[in-house]
Amino acid sequence: MSIGIILLIALIIYIAIRNVNDKQSNNTKLKNQSDKQNLNNNENHFKDYEKKPLMSRSEIEIGKKLVSIIPNDKYLLQTQIPLSSIIHKTNEHSYAGELYRTIDFGIFDKATNVKVLIEVNDSSHLRSNRRARDFKVKNILDQAGIPLITLWTNRPNTTEYIKTRLSQYITIE
Repeated sequence: MSIGIILLIALIIYIAIRNVNDKQSNNTKLKNQSDKQNLNNNENHFKDYEKKPLMSRSEIEIGKKLVSIIPNDKYLLQTQIPLSSIIHKTNEHSYAGELYRTIDFGIFDKATNVKVLIEVNDSSHLRSNRRARDFKVKNILDQAGIPLITLWTNRPNTTEYIKTRLSQYITIE
């Protein structure tokens, strides 16, 4: 074989090896870009969630009034009370999931016994599914012997009005 043919074969082999290496390198780059894209997508996925305030504006306004009314030397005011934290299911035929509902405010004595619960209802409580939920909560509370005060946001809910409602259940000085 002539030296020219040998050089030509060597050049072809060199180009073939280089093309294989370039493809492997490009595949690695594409995989890395894909991994980065997946990571970015996952980061964006987590950005689908954001924190929110514990209470609505209406609840905050009522809460401020409650704080000003309730004697803190006798009572504790708590927000967002899960029924499951204050009620025990006694019937094996009822569903424990019914107790995973939250009440806006609870007033407790210093021994942490429930004195009264308070719900702040806006217009969303007029929807049939919310009325059914409210009825179920009221029924559970009645069975447990826990009083519930409902305050509607479309009413004035003055400090005096709230005091009057609370005075049925706690001592207000």
